[in-house]
Amino acid sequence: YDSNGNVCSLEGEILEDANNTSIQHMRGKLDSKTRDPFCQEQQKKIESVQTHNLAHNSAANREKINGLSFPEGKTSVGELSVDQLRTMITARGGNVSASCGKNLNKAELQRILTAYLLAEVENPVHTVYFDRSRKSNGTFAKIDTNEKNSAAEIIKNLERCNEHEESIQQFFRDLLHYIENN
Repeated sequence: YDSNGNVCSLEGEILEDANNTSIQHMRGKLDSKTRDPFCQEQQKKIESVQTHNLAHNSAANREKINGLSFPEGKTSVGELSVDQLRTMITARGGNVSASCGKNLNKAELQRILTAYLLAEVENPVHTVYFDRSRKSNGTFAKIDTNEKNSAAEIIKNLERCNEHEESIQQFFRDLLHYIENN
């Protein structure tokens, strides 16, 4: 979406003009799958989620993350190598491969990192960085969130994590039940 509620491609082309439904969907007021308003039970569940509990142990201290800052002597995205671009994107929780599994090219990586950096400038308080190393990231490091996996598969793995409090595990169970039955 753009800021007016138009549905846009990644390149910014308007695919569908803004309307009441698209604006409500953009704001999270409609079911993402059906675009119908949430029923009362769904709304209660959404309102009961304590979002501070969704952060997990991969959220890391800024100063200790490789790739958070530009490498020494580099000051712009255009100066970075492909490996440096990948490191900086994954430090922000981003994906460095396409949905088909192929690696993104340098221009695509530059575009993604630029978008992340702009979002950080606009939203510095809400930016979370991730330690993607398996040695310090608990079970989340073992969950494959690649787009090749269905949402149900990813949610099943999240529900099995013991890193959540019971209410979050119940949220995942309810969400999985909803996905499997609709």
